Amino acid sequence: EYIVNLYTYLPYTVLFVDGNHENFELLNSYPVEMWHGGKVHRISDSVFHLMRGQVFQLEGKKFFTFGGAMSFDYKRRTKGVNWWPEEKPSKSEYNEAINNLQANGYQMDYVISHDCPISWIGGVKGSSKLMYEGYIDSLSNQYLEAFLEKISFRQWFFGHYHMDIELSPVATELYEKCVNLSDFLDAPIYSGKDFCGENSPWKKPERYAGKKVSILGDSLSSYEGFSPKGYKIHYAGHIRNESRVNSCFDTWWMQVIHSIDGVLCKNNSYAGSCVTPLTHANSTMLSRIKDLRESCEPDIILVAMGANDYGRESSVTSKFNLFTFSAGYDRMLRRLRHNYPYADIWCSGIYTTKQIKIQKKDVDINKYNHYIIESTKKYGAHYIAAVLLDEKYTHDGLHPNREGMSIIAKKWVKAMLENQD
Repeated sequence: EYIVNLYTYLPYTVLFVDGNHENFELLNSYPVEMWHGGKVHRISDSVFHLMRGQVFQLEGKKFFTFGGAMSFDYKRRTKGVNWWPEEKPSKSEYNEAINNLQANGYQMDYVISHDCPISWIGGVKGSSKLMYEGYIDSLSNQYLEAFLEKISFRQWFFGHYHMDIELSPVATELYEKCVNLSDFLDAPIYSGKDFCGENSPWKKPERYAGKKVSILGDSLSSYEGFSPKGYKIHYAGHIRNESRVNSCFDTWWMQVIHSIDGVLCKNNSYAGSCVTPLTHANSTMLSRIKDLRESCEPDIILVAMGANDYGRESSVTSKFNLFTFSAGYDRMLRRLRHNYPYADIWCSGIYTTKQIKIQKKDVDINKYNHYIIESTKKYGAHYIAAVLLDEKYTHDGLHPNREGMSIIAKKWVKAMLENQD
């Protein structure tokens, strides 16, 4: 009631399409009525839910609306508490949408949806943008692809994937950004069939499609609900809000998995862990190596370790130095290769920030990264150059925020997709 009252007193009418985390039992309890040519749920006198498959005439423009999407993590949610099966569009809603589009000659000005067509999910276009998808192609993706093949429109707006991206020139994904529709009033009319299938502005990579991916990492890769029980997690509780890494979709590793069109097998990341042996939960331990399986055998292993080893080296500590690190890294890769002989192993250089590198000027991070390169060559793994992040892309001077995660992910994806070995 508080939220509804807040919107009600704003000096304009608020219209929305549903997402995939709505309380659909409550939403569908509101009365249905016709409003500007389409069906709505009237939430208040100035707040309206634009229902799926409807066409609205607003200020001389036609809007096609289709909310809903599948939650990839629905199995970890509770039905009727934080998940409702009505999030998935139904066949009857699809049929109603087709009828309404046909009645309007498939000519729209704007499309407003939560999810997007299959052709627009997964993959990268150039090195400056990144997009990713959920674990499976859902009905909403399939239905929206079918609409795309038939309609013409000026611009398509959608959300769901937690990023602000312009799929120039045809569509815009919105997460935190707001746009003024007046910027699109004179946009040309596009034929949807020119932007689907092989004509998509985004190409899904085929090399890693469907491959199962596991992660061996430290705090930068840990995330609440994804690391094994009992592991220390950095991105949990209030840290998720502070860093704005408030969804697993915002982590670097999930962005990588979805961008290469892979599937998560197991995340084995322990906050504070090192490569150096004889330290707690180090990455050479057989228990951690073997725990990269999760009812599946990983095809790809992403290794992001070493930041804590580098960070802890000092003149008064003998346990953490280049010698103990190099011995541990060799042992880790040797055990990875023995337990997963056919896996594609990718190892990143040591992540740090510009400020920390300045502070630790007496510890040469290049020597650490050089040894990682040599070790990857020895055990048939791949090396990805280290990320040196500006502090503004962290939430605490070290751990990346949402923007920092995206920068890290782009480097991984670019290297993996460009590799020709």
